[in-house]
Amino acid sequence: MDHIPARHPARIATPADTDALVSVFTSAFFHDPVWGPAFPDEARRAEQAAVMWRVYAGSAVRYPWSLVTDGVEAAAVWIPPGGTELTVAEAAGLEGKLAAATDPGTARAIM
Repeated sequence: MDHIPARHPARIATPADTDALVSVFTSAFFHDPVWGPAFPDEARRAEQAAVMWRVYAGSAVRYPWSLVTDGVEAAAVWIPPGGTELTVAEAAGLEGKLAAATDPGTARAIM
């Protein structure tokens, strides 16, 4: 092996990492076979998908189970056993946020 990759230690994500998490997930899932078509307007996909990722990332960092590299070039979001992915309020507000960012039909399809 000619090259040994550098190590990128992970740390627990905090609410201060939310913007960076949203950026990582928005770009990582931009062409994803599920999440790409969920936001069909490719010119606006990043901005629209970021609304959804902000809800999920913001919710996940309430647990100390989400990890990021120091510069948040990479992230792993985990919900612990017995945890909830979204709070009741987050789940209740998600479709409205998606509708405001896209349109009611796209929001319903995503939900």
